[in-house]
Amino acid sequence: MKHFALFTGCIFLALIAGATASSALLSEPKLGLGKTASVDETIYTDSDLHSLIMNNLELLTTQKLTESNEQMINRYGEPVLSQKILLNYLFLIDTDSELFNSETFTANKKPVKVEACTENNLESCIVGRLYDRERQDSVVSEFENTHGKNAHIANHIYSSMPSVSDLYNQYSFSVEYDTFGNAVIVENRSGRKFPVNKNLSKCINDVTGGSIKFDLANGVITTNERSIVFTNETRADLKTFAEDMCFMISMPKFIIKDTTPALFTFILQGLRNVEKNLDVLDKSVLHQVVELGYNQFQKVLGAKLGEQHVTGQIVLTNSAKNIEAHAQKKLSEGFPRQIRVLTETTQAAGDDAPATLTAQQVVFRIYGIVFFLVLAVILGALASIQVEKDTLVYSKFLTVDQRK
Repeated sequence: MKHFALFTGCIFLALIAGATASSALLSEPKLGLGKTASVDETIYTDSDLHSLIMNNLELLTTQKLTESNEQMINRYGEPVLSQKILLNYLFLIDTDSELFNSETFTANKKPVKVEACTENNLESCIVGRLYDRERQDSVVSEFENTHGKNAHIANHIYSSMPSVSDLYNQYSFSVEYDTFGNAVIVENRSGRKFPVNKNLSKCINDVTGGSIKFDLANGVITTNERSIVFTNETRADLKTFAEDMCFMISMPKFIIKDTTPALFTFILQGLRNVEKNLDVLDKSVLHQVVELGYNQFQKVLGAKLGEQHVTGQIVLTNSAKNIEAHAQKKLSEGFPRQIRVLTETTQAAGDDAPATLTAQQVVFRIYGIVFFLVLAVILGALASIQVEKDTLVYSKFLTVDQRK
């Protein structure tokens, strides 16, 4: 009986210790792109960009660097020994680059050109170098080696391309809509929802502050000088562009500060599709929207988290179609990924609370079940105790009888 009591005591201690476990959804972000105003005409590779991010997140250890790797790190890398970077954001913007190379834009944003994914080598895509856990040299693999197996939770990716979201399901976010048409950001790994609390038209118009007006229902963008009208065939592209911009300005509100460094990649491929049939002046309007959205992104992060711990890169690329081909190829090969599981909930009007259990809730529910099972075993053991003459229970009854 003594051994049984010790055994059950150990189980209770284990339950109490385990109940303190919890998990964080997002990690902290930071800000600051502004070292050089000159236009860098070098076209870097996915390997160069990978080395730059590894440097900024203090994951660059024994990797052998090429001359091109070192050039990009020296020009855009952060002095991590004197300044800890807690978030490196990466904007992969699929676009023609001539307008983004204007002096006013590059003065603060330092965009770089990267061949992020080549058609003849889909295995060497930048998204794979960042998020492929089967690659030992990927950012998420190095994160796990450095910060523990759950460190990949701190790394995230947004893409409006379904194949990319599906392939990197455990890291990706998407934009969906509630029953009232309001935009909702969804963490695909858990199904957890972050309500934007506004419809897509209001969200994109908040990006521009009224200087550029979007009428998504009729496919029209209006400025003081001009109107851009989209056909029925191109309105879907306009909606994708608006979703990209809405996500850009809304996501920083939900990023939580954490001591673990993090990477957040935004693949903005909607711009190329929506600008492909526009003239230069119309394109410049869309590029201005991107700049306004990016300025809001920086402003929110700066006010919330401070500029000193955040860095980021704006990458101009023409590789979105190859990134999509990379994702489709990996999916067709049965690339392992975490399948999204949603729970059914009934939400009241206007209620956009998370629709799935958090990891912490799951942990406590499991421990609750185990607790009741152990309690049942203990009660069963107590009920089966034989009241013999040499037991304390028998002594108690004997004492009572003598008093009578």
